[in-house]
Amino acid sequence: MLGISTRGHYGLVIMTALAMATEGKPLSLARIAEETGISLGYLEQIVSTLKENGLVESIRGAKGGYILAEAPDQITALQVILATEREIAPISCSLQPEEGVCCDRVDYCPTVFLWGRLEQQLSLTLGDTTLADLARHGRSTKQGTLGQLPAVPQISNRGPRIDVAQTKA
Repeated sequence: MLGISTRGHYGLVIMTALAMATEGKPLSLARIAEETGISLGYLEQIVSTLKENGLVESIRGAKGGYILAEAPDQITALQVILATEREIAPISCSLQPEEGVCCDRVDYCPTVFLWGRLEQQLSLTLGDTTLADLARHGRSTKQGTLGQLPAVPQISNRGPRIDVAQTKA
């Protein structure tokens, strides 16, 4: 997958919701689905992958659900993205040539340097951001206090709009 798909994005939504759960109490996927607008079936697929990768644990019973396998300050956004995505790459030519996805012009393409730098910066930023950071931001911006999780915006096939006025700071 090039870039970060909805699977990776929603993985971070799930993990941040668990990080924000009060006193580490289990949180049900039904509640996350209800409060974010993400389909329960899709959440179940993603949390299964997160569990396989040792990032969440399931608690059975009437008050069961999911909890983080470690403290929120010990789990990075990079761990979540790598658990839910095959790889992180802004464009296929930034992948390692031995992975067989690279185009045959990589040795003389003038843009490969840019894509490699972008991939590095993305990995560094994701690796420096913990679930505790995301939870703190969610609480401070009132974008996520369990009971008021933010609805996940629908993603169009056209990609995100970038407001050029906002990028010129």
